Amino acid sequence: MARPCVVPAGVGGLAPHLLAMLGHASGVMVGQRRVDAKSNEIPELRALLAPYDLREVVVTVDALHTQTGTAVWLRDQGAHYLMMVKRNQPGLLKALKTL
Repeated sequence: MARPCVVPAGVGGLAPHLLAMLGHASGVMVGQRRVDAKSNEIPELRALLAPYDLREVVVTVDALHTQTGTAVWLRDQGAHYLMMVKRNQPGLLKALKTL
C-alpha cells in the first residue's frame, strides 16, 4: 500500500516549495533547498549544486532550468548536462526538431 507524503505546513499554512537533488543510481535525495515565496527555482539550482564537485557529473534538469546561464555555469563547473527542452525555449526547440 502506498503511503502519502506528509509535508509540514510552512508560513500561512502552505507547504514549502522545495528544490531537490536526487542521485541517479540510487534515487535517493542527496540535497534540497527551500525556494523563497518571492522567487523561483532557477536561482536556487546553483546554490543547491555549488557545494558539490561537479566535474564529470551528469546533471539532469527539467525544462524550467533549461537556461543558457545554467548551461554555461554547469559547463564551467566541469559538469555534463541533460536538459529538457519545451516551448519555453522556442528557438532551441525548433532547432532540435530539425535534427
